Amino acid sequence: MLVDFVLVKFFTKKRIPYNEISKIRGYIGNKFIEHPEFHNHLEKNFNYSYPSIQYKSIEGQFHILAFGSAIQLIYQILPEMQEFIIDESIVKIDEISIKKEKIDIAVTNDFHVYKFISPYFAFNQENYRKFKELESLKEKNQMINKILIGNILSALKGFGIWVDEKIYADFYMDKIKTIHFKGVNVIGIEGEFATNINFPDYIGLGKGISRGNGVIIKSDKR
Repeated sequence: MLVDFVLVKFFTKKRIPYNEISKIRGYIGNKFIEHPEFHNHLEKNFNYSYPSIQYKSIEGQFHILAFGSAIQLIYQILPEMQEFIIDESIVKIDEISIKKEKIDIAVTNDFHVYKFISPYFAFNQENYRKFKELESLKEKNQMINKILIGNILSALKGFGIWVDEKIYADFYMDKIKTIHFKGVNVIGIEGEFATNINFPDYIGLGKGISRGNGVIIKSDKR
């Protein structure tokens, strides 16, 4: 299925690391609070569906990725984006570039390899406890592959895609580390995975996608 994407790059003199993306998201979400796509808060609760607007740090610069109907919202707000505020410091936007693509997201006969360029949040406290209790590497790999397939299905659903074919995923874990996120310590994973789904670069998988977690790019390292 063909899906429209835009990737907006905001050029600033200040480098924007991954751990500051949540602050920029908060600023933009408050600035355009009438549009829940920017902050995922509904009238009475939180919208847990796959976010159509995602905030990223890519090579030290702030980016917004949007798809589908959210693209028009991005074009609508860009004239008002002259700056953003991080910890009460004003960061001027020097230039904005927009890359628009139509990507065919589909199950393929070939496997595609992707690398996480920001921490992948696969676990909650419950399933991480179960993961640690598993004794064999095979069991641990099976568990994380199952979680990853679930995250892939969530992304496909967000893109409006339902598939009948079987989805495969095989994760290659480089490192597990503890990251302070939203006031608590969570488990972030670094690594690569192979799957039979063709995805565009820079979408997110896992938890905390709108805050820059789980960003993937195609990899040729396998």
